[in-house]
Amino acid sequence: MIRGTNSKVQKRSSHFKIRRRRGSYLGITGKYPSPQNRHCLFYESFRERDLIVWLAFDPTVEAVEDHPFKIEYTDAGRNRGYTPDLLIRFKPSVRRRPLLVEVKTEAELERSGKEFESAFRAARAYCKAHNMKFEVVTEKVLPRPRVRNLRFLFPYRLEVPEPALGKQLKRLGADGPKTLRNVVDSMSGENYEVGDVVAAVWHLAALQVVEVDLDTPLSMNSRMEAKSWSTKI
Repeated sequence: MIRGTNSKVQKRSSHFKIRRRRGSYLGITGKYPSPQNRHCLFYESFRERDLIVWLAFDPTVEAVEDHPFKIEYTDAGRNRGYTPDLLIRFKPSVRRRPLLVEVKTEAELERSGKEFESAFRAARAYCKAHNMKFEVVTEKVLPRPRVRNLRFLFPYRLEVPEPALGKQLKRLGADGPKTLRNVVDSMSGENYEVGDVVAAVWHLAALQVVEVDLDTPLSMNSRMEAKSWSTKI
């Protein structure tokens, strides 16, 4: 028998109503902003945090809930419970089923994969019965340094530049790919501080209206171009 409890998406200011927060000297826990939810989501590992960051740049995502509900099931005659890490709901226009996610590393699956089999089987059965999809996400889906660059860019969403500077940068980027150093040099006669120009480029990149090369560490040699971009889970 498999059943889920508390399956409605909720805005929660106090988290872990379903699964109690687990502190550990060996792991990491914390909160990270979620623009789709307008509140922070709890994470219990670096990879959970990375996935939350990744989803923040996916325009098809409508809402994300951390540790959304417990799936109760029977295994070898014993009653057990399993709480997945995230529930992702997509915008109606995408016509995609909600995605229930567990985040693990490849090493965890290789070392202890058999321990998770019954819980994952219960999750897949639950999803089949509720028109959802279950997926285990590992670091293969969250490539570095792309995720590190996304974490770097995220706070720049709030660093709003002067409107005139933003317009000039968009025009420069529309001429084709340029390095950030080229952009700074082009703006040298405009009486803008170098730091303001750099911050404005990162702001536009964080808003996904300027594309930068996310597959190499961001620097003055990063290339930018005025076009939209996104991540996809």
